[in-house]
Amino acid sequence: MAMTARRLGSGRATRNPRRPEHEMPTDPPPGMARPSLDELLAAVVFPMPMSPHSRTSARSAAGLVAGMTGADPAAVTGAGAGGGPEHVARKTELVRRAVALHRPGPDDPLGALAAVGGLEHAALAGLILGGARARLPVILDGVSTVAAALVAVALAPAAGGYLIAAHRSTEPGASVALEALRLRPLLELEMRLGEGTGALLALPLVRAAAAALSGMAALDEVAGPR
Repeated sequence: MAMTARRLGSGRATRNPRRPEHEMPTDPPPGMARPSLDELLAAVVFPMPMSPHSRTSARSAAGLVAGMTGADPAAVTGAGAGGGPEHVARKTELVRRAVALHRPGPDDPLGALAAVGGLEHAALAGLILGGARARLPVILDGVSTVAAALVAVALAPAAGGYLIAAHRSTEPGASVALEALRLRPLLELEMRLGEGTGALLALPLVRAAAAALSGMAALDEVAGPR
């Protein structure tokens, strides 16, 4: 998912699109085949946000989830990196204003990404599509990764078959996005972090499941001829 320009920041979603349309990637990958069990054991992809402004990233993720699922901003906006009720109320209002201004929706995922997403969400969506195109399982972590996954799957529905939800973030937008993606998280640890911690905890489970499917003997092989 190649980008055609570089920018120092994403802009303000309550005023202008966070990324101009001409900077958005336009070539989602073609159809994808499911990975083999050997490939599941060999490698995985861990998309995770690296934004230095975690509160802004979480707010953009809430806007993406609201736009892509039609959920009310109040139902997808949480405390993020921290803050009391007043902080959450202010954050919710900003998300509501951005969604009302740009009206992002699943029928135009690139437009939604440009309007309310951040540069990190564009990169995450590209990484998810790239992992799926390479026939690798993609383990999702926090709310920013599942928000980006909504965009990726809208662009290339076959990418959904490669997604594994590591855990359910306590950010409310994560649960809404997971439901829309029809993903059941492997772990329920009430974690809020999205820096890949949950994905790393889930990795042994993914590898163990793949090993059991590919390496465990069948009953007739164990019991022998009767």
